[in-house]
Amino acid sequence: MVPGAAALAMASSLAIDLGMLVAVGIPYAIFLICVSVSVHSFVMGRTWNPAKDVEHIEDASTAPGAEVGAHSRQASNTASIGNGDQERSAATTAGVLDEEGNTGATASTRTAGQYPLVIAMLPVIIPLVLIVTRTITVMAGAGGGIVGFLGEPVVALMIGLLVGIVMVWPQMGRNKVDDIVTRGAQISGSILLFNGVAGSLGQVITEVGVGDMLKSLFSTNASVPILLTWLIAALFRLAQGSGSVSAITAAALVGPIAASIDAPVILILLAAGTGAGFGGHVTDNTFWIFKQMLGLTTRGTVQVYTVAQSIMSLVGLASCLLLDLIF
Repeated sequence: MVPGAAALAMASSLAIDLGMLVAVGIPYAIFLICVSVSVHSFVMGRTWNPAKDVEHIEDASTAPGAEVGAHSRQASNTASIGNGDQERSAATTAGVLDEEGNTGATASTRTAGQYPLVIAMLPVIIPLVLIVTRTITVMAGAGGGIVGFLGEPVVALMIGLLVGIVMVWPQMGRNKVDDIVTRGAQISGSILLFNGVAGSLGQVITEVGVGDMLKSLFSTNASVPILLTWLIAALFRLAQGSGSVSAITAAALVGPIAASIDAPVILILLAAGTGAGFGGHVTDNTFWIFKQMLGLTTRGTVQVYTVAQSIMSLVGLASCLLLDLIF
């Protein structure tokens, strides 16, 4: 979803308005997540084996039920001490004692700079609202003016960035904010490189004539473009691991012939996005992050990560094909 780099790049390759992407993508994503989680939970209930899927099962810190056991032991320890020490024990457990051992001071200090969730999400919500508002006004024939300017994707995202900086400035100060912006710019550089490579690949394929072959193949019937776009993204994901690069590449390949394809372009984008989620495995850095942080075996990580993403991808393909038949 916007403002993700893959979503922006795919929308650019397929010439899709970002407001339209947000309006369609959010409800579609909610549907996709709910259905996929339900299916994955059903599968996990029948395949999950802690003895094979969790590392160091004998270790209390990683064994199933360890968290419940830890809370029970903590409650027992608290109950075994005198009433006068219970407040100190609870405060120590929560990590809210100050340097003198008094409760309450650190807790108020820690929460002073925190915002409610809705307020904290404003740097993301504001750009989305501006982009969608611009799209609605354009569709209503009243585009342009201040709404049109503020709803331009680059302007809207810049506003979101400025709002975020204003929100964190009092707690972090200038030096910390400068460091965050610098690191963000460095990360953006690699993302732009990926986008440029994927876009260049799409243009090279178009120039050598592969685009004409894809055009004739995609135009066979309405369902083939959706399926082939999904397959392209899925194969790239299996081969090199990055979901973003896979989605961007698939969209870039289809972009030059998108106007001639007899299928809604927004479904092409959704097919590229869902296909890029298929089969994330050992070539994906996130696979190993899941393994290490959750204390899973490789087999367990495949079930938690690879199977979950593959289910979501297949549900996405089925829903795109169904929507293509309806619309």
